[in-house]
Amino acid sequence: NGAIDIASVPISNMRTYEAAGLGVFQLTNHAEQLNDLFCIGSEIETYRNDDELIDKIYYFLERPELAEKIARAGQD
Repeated sequence: NGAIDIASVPISNMRTYEAAGLGVFQLTNHAEQLNDLFCIGSEIETYRNDDELIDKIYYFLERPELAEKIARAGQD
């Protein structure tokens, strides 16, 4: 039936699903389990440490069209 039991996937929290449903760009801490629900890098973006977080914040602030594309893909 294509349904995914979101309670069985141990990722950050319900906000991840809510943000995706609203079409919001997400930059969240990396968790391998996110790959079970999203394609990291094209539907959601992650970081592994504080330096990478800061780099990606600046990267996406300079590329709002890319952040929007990722947000739309996550919503789809």
